[in-house]
Formats: sequence, structure tokens, C-alpha cells
Amino acid sequence: MVFENRYVAYIDILAFQSMLSDAKKGIEYIENLLSVFKEKILENEKDKLSGFDLFEMSMFSDSMVLSVPVKNKLGDNLISLIEKIKFIQYDLFNLGAFIRGGICKGQLYHKKEICFGAAYILAYSIGEKYARYPRIIIDKSIIEQAANNEYNLAYVGDGKCEYSKNQLCNCWKSIVKPDMDGWYYVDYIGQKEDFDVGCEYEETLLNIKNIIETNLNNVEYKNKMHIKEKYYWLTNKFNMIIKGTKLEYMKINIDNIIIS
Repeated sequence: MVFENRYVAYIDILAFQSMLSDAKKGIEYIENLLSVFKEKILENEKDKLSGFDLFEMSMFSDSMVLSVPVKNKLGDNLISLIEKIKFIQYDLFNLGAFIRGGICKGQLYHKKEICFGAAYILAYSIGEKYARYPRIIIDKSIIEQAANNEYNLAYVGDGKCEYSKNQLCNCWKSIVKPDMDGWYYVDYIGQKEDFDVGCEYEETLLNIKNIIETNLNNVEYKNKMHIKEKYYWLTNKFNMIIKGTKLEYMKINIDNIIIS
């Protein structure tokens, strides 16, 4: 059993416990949420059989751990990990659910369902203590390395197509965004380039808007500001993305939301 230097992400589904006690949601809805994690693990196992064994993934109840080895310096595999997390976020918010968590780098043993080490503890702690909102935040030591340009050109996204330094930097800048509290997070809402046509992106944003407004107007959250603040955060990010674009008609007006 050997520890490796790995990038690790810990993610969990927000408000999962309340979902379990909500009879309206139903067991089928919960199973659909968890199937997102299960499908990603199955896809990963198929990749391994094909000789592409980049990732390790483990699922624990409503949480998931993903890790990838650190090769050479910062750029190797990190973007690939962030990209995979971004698509998990897509899949879950299309079901009306959001996740939070943390990404860090450190010593880890991770083989299938067995995962332990200092990096796992740190990723979990970052997510639990500081993520707070529906976001995956990145350990500040990784951000500092990125700021110091400690990337190299060895990153290979799918095992076949090499990315240039410029492409790698652009990818990082488009996905990893600074937040008001100093943490950097994985921006999954503003990724228009992930959609084949503009109407797909517009439909996705409309779906996000409906989910946010539905939850902000949920009378069950009337006195639960710890829940509502998460949707206020989403509202702010959503409005920032569409500001000054032809999609600004979607703006969520907080004044029309049930606050008290």
C-alpha cells in the first residue's frame, strides 16, 4: 500500500438529509441523484479497461471522492479533474440538486472504494468549513502555484490530444473563478462553450433560473436563512453571467422573491 501525491476532490449533495425526509421528493428522485455518481464511476471503470486509468472514484452515501495523480507540475491532470467535476455539477443541477466541496493536493491512497490520507481529510475540511455555497472551492496553495505560473505543457486531456500552454491557461481562466470571500471555485454556470448551439445554453440557463426561483420561494425555507443564502449566492452568480448580454431578460429579481 503506497501513498501517492494526488489531486483530490471531495463533493457532496447539498440538503441531502432533508431530501430523505421529504416524502414529496420520493425515493426515485433520490436514486436519480445518486445514479449520477454511480454512472461516473461505471464510466471510469470502463476507461480503465480501455487502458486509460487516470482517475480513481469512490462513492460514500451522498458524497463522492475523485482523485488523479500529480505528474510533474501543476497543470498535469488538474484541469481534467476540474472538467469532470464541472460535468457532474451539470448533471445534478439538471435534476434540481447542487453540490459543494473542496479540491486540494497531497498524499493519498485511493483504489476504488478505499480512500484515505491527509489529502482526503484536507479536501473534506475545505468543503465542509469554507465552501458554504453550492460551489467546489480550490485549496489556496494550488491557486498560489497557478499564480506563479507553475504549469507545464505535459497535460493530455483525453490521452490523445495534447493541449498547448495557451489552451491550458485559457481553460483554467474560463473555469476557475475568484469569489468575493477570496476563495476560487469551479464555475459551471458560465461555460457557454460546452454547448453545441446557443439555444442549448439558453435552455440550460432557464432551467437554472427556474430551480433558483423555486427554491427561493419555497415556504419551507421561510426561516432557514442557512439554506436561502445558498440560493442568494447562486442568484448573484447567475445575474452576473447574463449581465450585458441578450440573455439579461432572464435576470432574477430578488425584490420579487419571498424574503421573510
